[in-house]
Amino acid sequence: MKSTIISTTADSISSGGSISGDLTIEGDLTVDGGGGFAYSEVLTGDMKITNALADAILYIDCSYAGGDGLLIIESASGRDSIIRFTEADTLKWQIYNDGTDDALKIQDDGDVRVTFDQSGNVGIGTTAPNN
Repeated sequence: MKSTIISTTADSISSGGSISGDLTIEGDLTVDGGGGFAYSEVLTGDMKITNALADAILYIDCSYAGGDGLLIIESASGRDSIIRFTEADTLKWQIYNDGTDDALKIQDDGDVRVTFDQSGNVGIGTTAPNN
């Protein structure tokens, strides 16, 4: 029954159209056909995400709206928010808010190198700065 509904829906929008309401897909989704995709199709407001810069895979531009560029990385309570730098799938560095103590940490591929705690203390080579 599900495959019939999906097939009927796909046939009805194959020349253009839309699905209104929520859509949940469990498992893999493959889209063929050479159609274009624009981030503007999923974003609204004064923000755009593009790959327009030759050396950027992802570029977030808020300048055209006169606003500040802002990237928010939100994690669940007690979890880390992380920016990772890798080469060929190998971790080189990461900058993260440690969810256990709310300290901002800079870590190489194994050790924390710099820690900024919430009281303003900075530690180089330690995870527990005291001044």
